[in-house]
Amino acid sequence: MSDFATLLQHEIQAVERFVDLLRSEQSALQAGDAEALTGLTAAKNSLIDELGRLAAERNRQLSQLCGAEDRDGLARWAEANGPAAAELRQRLLNLAAEARELNTLNGKLLTLRLNHTQSALFALHPGTLDHVYGRDGQPSTRTGYRIIDTA
Repeated sequence: MSDFATLLQHEIQAVERFVDLLRSEQSALQAGDAEALTGLTAAKNSLIDELGRLAAERNRQLSQLCGAEDRDGLARWAEANGPAAAELRQRLLNLAAEARELNTLNGKLLTLRLNHTQSALFALHPGTLDHVYGRDGQPSTRTGYRIIDTA
């Protein structure tokens, strides 16, 4: 097995771990388990760093081997190296697509959770929600008077 194929296998294993983390994150979001989310976020950030390093090394090697990076380079490499290489390439692409879909869904779940929490806060303290945080995550400076707030 070539050094590049070994690198791809390591990247595939890292993406598999990332997909598993995203599934765990999804479960924690569905359960409203904030404590689990905190730990998962730290693990996810660490794995994202590892994935970035692996992708950079993959692209460096692809550039040397095939004269192209990313999808084009990977396709050229797989075409030049037979069915086993094509399988590795397809496995990586499938996992990346799955991770992207899970991450998008988790973002939507997080938005739903946030909206639910904001609604609950508003129900508990009507009129004071303006003193919490805005959609951009920054402290809100609204006064409660529309004319002043929009001036």
